[in-house]
Amino acid sequence: MPNRLMQRLAGDYQTLVDQYETIITRCADDGRDPTGDEAAELDGLRSEMRPLGDRLIELREDDDRRLAAVRAVTPDRVDTGGTADLVAGSWPGGSVEGRVRPSPLVCSDGMLREIMEAVRTRSSFDQAIDGVQGRATVTVPAGGVVPDWLPPIAYGREPRIAEAVTNAGGIGSEADWLEVTTPAAATVVAEGAAKPDSGMVLTRKSSPYEKLACFTDASMELLSDFNSTQALINAELLGAINTLENGEIVGAISGNAGILTVTVVGTSRLHAILQAQAAVRAGASKAWPDTVLMNPTDWPSTIGQEATTSGQLQAGAAVVVDGTGTRLWGMDVLLTVQVPAGTAYIGLASAVLYVTRDPAHVIIDPWTSLKSNLVTTVAEMRSKAGLQRPQSWAKVTLPAAGTPATAEAASSGKAGK
Repeated sequence: MPNRLMQRLAGDYQTLVDQYETIITRCADDGRDPTGDEAAELDGLRSEMRPLGDRLIELREDDDRRLAAVRAVTPDRVDTGGTADLVAGSWPGGSVEGRVRPSPLVCSDGMLREIMEAVRTRSSFDQAIDGVQGRATVTVPAGGVVPDWLPPIAYGREPRIAEAVTNAGGIGSEADWLEVTTPAAATVVAEGAAKPDSGMVLTRKSSPYEKLACFTDASMELLSDFNSTQALINAELLGAINTLENGEIVGAISGNAGILTVTVVGTSRLHAILQAQAAVRAGASKAWPDTVLMNPTDWPSTIGQEATTSGQLQAGAAVVVDGTGTRLWGMDVLLTVQVPAGTAYIGLASAVLYVTRDPAHVIIDPWTSLKSNLVTTVAEMRSKAGLQRPQSWAKVTLPAAGTPATAEAASSGKAGK
């Protein structure tokens, strides 16, 4: 199979040569020397062609060495075209799959050309990689479809809380939203009587966007030797952004002084969560909680507690696991390490607003560390989370894990901090 990396670099090198020759030919046809701008462009092209040429020589020498080794073992099974092109079925015991290896940079040819043009013009290249969702520009209701730019659960990352809350695209350098400091209340009014003030208080909130970012370096050899290297790097970096994004949303809830706190009656974790649910429902917001946020380490002890009198698990019908996920007391359970162990947050997902200024994207830089044969991959995003209805969320400190002596289902809640 031909060396795809070498073919791509050779194509890039030829593009630079064509640009160089175009300038030289134009000057020759006009019977003049290159202008100052043309001379500068020629210098730039030469500076780009030199490292590419050196890299192509290295790749060709490596390819020739590998080809020589293969020929020494199976001289009749290799073509004479200068690259190893193993024919399907030629190896003993099986065939060689003829798939085309994807670009080590996981970019389209067009995007690689744009990278080269950015290098030629000495401008920055900062664009989303093919397949990465562009910026959100409209508000998405809670439960609606949001940009799916993060790795699937198959990569072993925790789920995105952002997919459950209200999403909006941001502008400027700060996120702005309205917070219901005091919920509205209505009363029955006689016909013709004056309507009472609802008492609702709205407070404008604003906060600078937060930059979530990380990077890693990988050698060109590593990217060339394994088909999935760049895809794996992208998924891992974006997964790290995902975890940090969850922390941003949890912080918006836990850091708001208006959320409820719950005084737990009994020692059952299951009933502690039920009490928090009742506290929100009976609170000033009259919200109907649909989400439980808790630490993964608390989940087994929460649904695995046993009643001392019967020896049966307390959870029973309180926990439902089906194709749509896991629910506890009718609420979706989202587990994240960003919630401190021993604590749970229960509330209405749509009351959380997540403003995305720049969605998570991957930037691949093959040039800055070219002399060290390193390709830098950066994952980053800018966003801010806010809580629009603080009293629709409650914090509960879970009782210590263990076998409860009693299981009381009384509910109690009070305004937080």
